[in-house]
Amino acid sequence: MKVVWRKGRCLLFGVLLVFSLTLALFMPTTAAKGASTGPVPFEGRYYNNMTLSGTPVLIRSDQSIHFAWETGSPDRRVHADQFSVRWVRTAFFQEGLYQFTVSADDGVRLSLDGQLVIDQWHDQSVRTYTAILPLSGSVAHTITMEYYEHHGIATAMLNWEQITTAGGFIGAYYQNTTLSGVPAQMRIDPTINFAWGSGSPSPSTIGTDDFSVRWTMSTVLSAGQYQFTVTADDGVRLYLDGKMIIDQWKDQPATTYNSIKIISAGTHTITMEYYERSGVATARLAWQPVSAGNGYVGVYYDNMTLSGVPTQMRIDPAVNFAWGNGSPDPTISADHFSARWIRNVNLNEEGMYHFTVTVDDGVRLFVDGAPIIDHWTDQAATTYTRNIWLTQGTHSIIMEYYEHSGVATANMSFQRISS
Repeated sequence: MKVVWRKGRCLLFGVLLVFSLTLALFMPTTAAKGASTGPVPFEGRYYNNMTLSGTPVLIRSDQSIHFAWETGSPDRRVHADQFSVRWVRTAFFQEGLYQFTVSADDGVRLSLDGQLVIDQWHDQSVRTYTAILPLSGSVAHTITMEYYEHHGIATAMLNWEQITTAGGFIGAYYQNTTLSGVPAQMRIDPTINFAWGSGSPSPSTIGTDDFSVRWTMSTVLSAGQYQFTVTADDGVRLYLDGKMIIDQWKDQPATTYNSIKIISAGTHTITMEYYERSGVATARLAWQPVSAGNGYVGVYYDNMTLSGVPTQMRIDPAVNFAWGNGSPDPTISADHFSARWIRNVNLNEEGMYHFTVTVDDGVRLFVDGAPIIDHWTDQAATTYTRNIWLTQGTHSIIMEYYEHSGVATANMSFQRISS
């Protein structure tokens, strides 16, 4: 009986051991589970040519693209020179802004969801390029990096990180004057305040002439009236919430332009576009809240119809100008221009007010939206007057003016004459 019991115990132990080993084979361990949920690898397809053509000589999973092969080869099946690789990975990202960085010797291209974002397909020593892109978190994104090695040192690296502009601008730099194609460089610029002179924004990727930049930023502003100021050599365009407010897209020495806008409280998108043709390169942008106080918001146009994007916006203490054969500003022609002056005035006393305008050429004067003087015609300097009764409180005064040719004069004043 003792022997039988021992034999039975041995038999039971053996059955349990086999069962345990079988269970271990078919149940994943914690380590295996962790590996299965880790970073998705790239599929790397390696070619023994520089054109990614034909049948790959090697297909493998690369956990990351971080290779410094020097004068060696990625694999015994791949040549040390004149080879190419295409890596592809599809994965989910947290929603946000990402900076992708590639380093390569020689050619490299990076695409996101089929869109080319870095294009440096040429022989080169090790160079680094960046692209800043917004990614949604609701769909998987496909990253494709293509690379070729001609001869000598072989390097291929890719990484990315989620970033925040933190009040800065996303700057997209192009190796042309038309903001076209794939940016040569993308980076975060804390401000737009550059005086490159005869130099380059980035000597390793951008020439000293014939380049362009688009800066974009979203920022929270309080409600109020803001003056935006740009200085550029050469062309510049400024947009506020997608609407162009300064348009000076032309070759020019360093010139300053202003635009005054009334905006609501909240988040606003500011975009500045710039190109440099040759010579000195300057690009600056600033804005600040302003108040007309006892002055007028003057809006100036380089046409006689008050149409299009204003050439200049500024605070004029008074409408009292005798420009003669000159111009209101270097940015405006001496002839064929127009202006609109706007002011909200607080009257302490009710009464009859006397308005006087003197102009050469056309004029229209509005008080609280109603026209009180309307002589929109070519004329020598002529004076017009009008008396109207105004109550105590705030009233809107708007004067519109155009200059055709010859002498330019624009004067307007008002005073209380009786109660």
